[in-house]
Amino acid sequence: MMDEVFAEKHPRLFPNATNFGFHRSPISLCLKALKEWSRDRIADTRKTLCFYQPERDFRKFLFEASKLFEVVDDDNELEGEVQIKGQSGGCPLITVFNKDRVYKARI
Repeated sequence: MMDEVFAEKHPRLFPNATNFGFHRSPISLCLKALKEWSRDRIADTRKTLCFYQPERDFRKFLFEASKLFEVVDDDNELEGEVQIKGQSGGCPLITVFNKDRVYKARI
C-alpha cells in the first residue's frame, strides 16, 4: 500500500526531477507512477521526462504501457529506448529506457 501512495505522490515529492525509475517494482506500480507524471498539470513546465523501467522483458512493459500511452517513436526499440506520450493534450514526452540502460549523471 505504501508503494501505491508513493507512486501517486512521486511527482509532487520531486517537482524538478526529469529522470526517474523504479528498481524491482511491479509493472502496475510503474504505470501508475507514469500516469501521475504525465498528467496535464498547469504548474508543470517539464516538456520531457526520462523513465528507467524495471521489467526484464522490455516488450512486455511496452505492451502494458501502450494501453495507456501513445508510442511516438520506436526507432531505437532494439537498443532499449522508446518515446511515449500521454493520450491527453499537454503531456510531456517520456523516453522509456530498458532495464539494462544505466543513467549517467553529468559532472
